[in-house]
Amino acid sequence: MTSNALSAVVLGAALAASCPASARALELTVYALPPVFEIPKLRAGDSRTLVIERTNGAGERIAIDIDESLANGGFYDLGRQGVQLKSGAHYAATLASRKLNFRVDGKATSKSSDKASNKPGSASKAPIVSRLRRFPPA
Repeated sequence: MTSNALSAVVLGAALAASCPASARALELTVYALPPVFEIPKLRAGDSRTLVIERTNGAGERIAIDIDESLANGGFYDLGRQGVQLKSGAHYAATLASRKLNFRVDGKATSKSSDKASNKPGSASKAPIVSRLRRFPPA
């Protein structure tokens, strides 16, 4: 490793260590709306409620009951349920013992084929990679 590369690694580690934990936790960004959550396999006693709470601004809170069909894992598209998050907002999503912090990019929009994109059943045409959020392992 060159001295410049080593310096960059040390500087990066120092900057990360100097950031408050709350800032480091908000690393993930959704670049298009609505987000899609990868639902991990749930154990028998796990809560099946996906809770999404806004952590800045208004106290927005969304609770979604995950049905049995996703108990073994899968994908949950908030757009299919008509759930809209706000551009530029920060959120915490919780499912069972897993927690995921993310922010919605200030320029994030919904690119739907339906003019009324906030109606249930509407699907975004934005690439899934710009909308996908994965929960960390338990």
